[in-house]
Amino acid sequence: MRDYGFVFTHRSVKCEGGNMRNKNVTLLAALMILLWVSLFANNYYISSSGDDRNSGTSPSSPWATLSSLDAVRFKAGDTVYFNRGDKWLGRFKIPESGTEQDPIRFTSYGEGAFPILSNPNWDYTWDGSVIRVSGEYIIIENLHFVDGASHPYEENKSRHENVYDMGAVNLSRDSKHCSVQYCEFEDYPIGVQSQGQYNRIYQNYFHDCNKGMCLPYWGPIGIFVGGSYNEISYNYVINYKGGGSGGFDGGAIEIDHFMWGAGHIGYGADHIKIHHNISIENAGFLEPEALDNTRGNNYIEIYSNFSDDYKWFISDDDLNYSTIRNNTSLRVLPWQKSWHMVLAIQGIQNKVMNNVFIVSNGLKVIQYPEIDIEHKYNIYYSHDHSVADPIGKAKDSTEEILYTWQKLYPELYDKEGNILRPSKDKKGVVRAWTPGSNKYKFEPFFIVLPQCRKKTPRNISGQK
Repeated sequence: MRDYGFVFTHRSVKCEGGNMRNKNVTLLAALMILLWVSLFANNYYISSSGDDRNSGTSPSSPWATLSSLDAVRFKAGDTVYFNRGDKWLGRFKIPESGTEQDPIRFTSYGEGAFPILSNPNWDYTWDGSVIRVSGEYIIIENLHFVDGASHPYEENKSRHENVYDMGAVNLSRDSKHCSVQYCEFEDYPIGVQSQGQYNRIYQNYFHDCNKGMCLPYWGPIGIFVGGSYNEISYNYVINYKGGGSGGFDGGAIEIDHFMWGAGHIGYGADHIKIHHNISIENAGFLEPEALDNTRGNNYIEIYSNFSDDYKWFISDDDLNYSTIRNNTSLRVLPWQKSWHMVLAIQGIQNKVMNNVFIVSNGLKVIQYPEIDIEHKYNIYYSHDHSVADPIGKAKDSTEEILYTWQKLYPELYDKEGNILRPSKDKKGVVRAWTPGSNKYKFEPFFIVLPQCRKKTPRNISGQK
């Protein structure tokens, strides 16, 4: 632990009315800590027109390069500001920690577009990352990450595990209680990777990556999670696909407990919440990857997401003790290659409840009827009427197969019977509809693209 030059000690206080006296002492100590943080926390500024010989502690005296940050020992309450409209190539690490009350924050200042950060050159030390976090209570926000490097698998096949250190923002196994929020990721083979625990990936925009994560086998992934107790919510992911198995791999989200190993419930890719995300024209929405002959990805909650993707809603792998509910899943985009599925989960004690599945091209929703899945209150519709029964498993008495689209109007279909897909409006707001608590009652949610947030009323996001 870093030495700040003073020590707080705790001793019991014995006196009449001791409970009140203890509370007053505790409150006083907390106020002293808050006062110390407010007095001694630092602001740092970086601008491409700055100079690393400057103090870096004011907008009029900014540093110039990312490498200047590696010389700083951050403390709770510090904030690093990147000048909007500027661009940097490089990387830096964050080993220090903030606190719940006073996180360390990396954000932007000034006017104009988000600052751009990029690391397009592969090496086996940084693995294409821009920011690598091993501390706790770190917030990364209002930044734009562009043009990341792919893993050159054919050059060094023995080092394919370096993909677990990739990501424009890489939250390592030691990271906890970190948040990546209101950022944009463009053409980055892995946008955010979290191998740590209790991290949050919230209201980011991932788009337009068609190069492989690990060439030539694995396609790009917007959000890659290997640690437990992570939350992935209100993200918009579009056009993450390319290369890989079947000629077309990648997708919005992958959970993979490889780095933590098997048999460690609560540590490796368990107890994860995935909700209120919009996934459009990606290879797939969610891929729960498993180790051979092991049981992983336990107690995953997947709810209130909208998926309109090419290959799958949830792909062919392991999921256990998990709930999939209140999602809208469209599998109607044309697809002629391998891995043509909707819900292909394997594992035990999973529940599929109150979802809407719209399919076409002869698809059925449940890929493996022999797997025991509890499925209730779902609605199924074959958009092109290519199959009479699009379930793939015996229908539960609580479920319904639709033969016309009218019951899905006006939230999912227009008056002419065309599917309504989420798209951003002039204010940068993307809206989607997912099933509510009552049958045929759909609930909207909104995602505001990060660089449009100031142009949008604060309450429009529909978030609690």
